[in-house]
Amino acid sequence: MNHYLYAIVDRMPTAWRPPTGGLGEASVVPRRVHDVVVLGSLLDTVPPATPRTLAIHHAIVATGYAPARRVVRHAELFRHCG
Repeated sequence: MNHYLYAIVDRMPTAWRPPTGGLGEASVVPRRVHDVVVLGSLLDTVPPATPRTLAIHHAIVATGYAPARRVVRHAELFRHCG
């Protein structure tokens, strides 16, 4: 089982609800880790990056923009941690 990361979100409000399906129809699961929320899915196999899978990924990341104050993208996370 693979843990697929969509985004790490700061201060996700309680009114936010995850999208109905993510990549491979997997559930999008928000997990609190300290004071951030990790949006991810559990996948048997990570699908290849195609226009469709990238669109699904970006749509899920975008759900964190409107209700949340800040979304940290994968590349930005490693730029600050490295």
